[in-house]
Amino acid sequence: MDYQVAAPPQHLKGFVHSFWMYQENTEQETPAVAFRIIPDGRPGIIIDCSDRGAIHRDADGTRLPDAFIYGQSTRSLNNYSQGRINTFGVCLSPLALPALLAAPAAELTDRQIDLKLVQPGIAEQVRCAPNFNKRMEIVSSYLSRRLCFGGVRAELMALVSQILAERGRLALSLEYRRFHVSERQLVRRFIHQVGLTPKHFARIVRFQAALDRLRNGSYTLLSDIAFDLSYSDQSHFIRDFKRFCGLTPAEYAVRCREVIQNYPKLL
Repeated sequence: MDYQVAAPPQHLKGFVHSFWMYQENTEQETPAVAFRIIPDGRPGIIIDCSDRGAIHRDADGTRLPDAFIYGQSTRSLNNYSQGRINTFGVCLSPLALPALLAAPAAELTDRQIDLKLVQPGIAEQVRCAPNFNKRMEIVSSYLSRRLCFGGVRAELMALVSQILAERGRLALSLEYRRFHVSERQLVRRFIHQVGLTPKHFARIVRFQAALDRLRNGSYTLLSDIAFDLSYSDQSHFIRDFKRFCGLTPAEYAVRCREVIQNYPKLL
């Protein structure tokens, strides 16, 4: 098993969070493996780079494209992979989709689009690249040409940054007043750019902060996490966690083995 993560070049940091690669170091065909896709507030790109092609299916059995762009996720989903896994991915900024697709981010929320429909040939270039660094170079070059830089409103960048900095614990009504636009107008712009309402995005960010605490073991009781992240009580925290993860915190600890962050293998 080989898992690598790297930061993007400086000029892409406003639109790309990270690049990653995961591959199973075996020549044997593997049986179907279930992965849980967990909302993290970021869209992205996934390219299957295996020699014979891993088979990726969603929860209802539909085969996914070998390379696709995905939008924001609002719920957990299972993805079933079969074959020799060798996958390259890009984790994008919450604000990146309209700059990449010249379309509202909301059109891709809880959906995927075949990468061939957006940029024919790029997936094959990535598959033929000899290593992780070369794959990053190819995709960075593509994104540099494709992204429409400078098109994001300052108030949206500021609001996303503030929600992330506060780990979702934000009085949004107070934040709206800072930008001298109506709440309705700002929410509409946010949905266009991010694919979610500010409130929904903040809930996912807070859930991710709770998930980080569970990963790190930096708590004594679940109620500690609930209190620190401003959930009304432990029951509220568990309900919200299950809404986004599909499992309670206790079930997550037992049933998930997380190699790729927010894409754990189900045991």
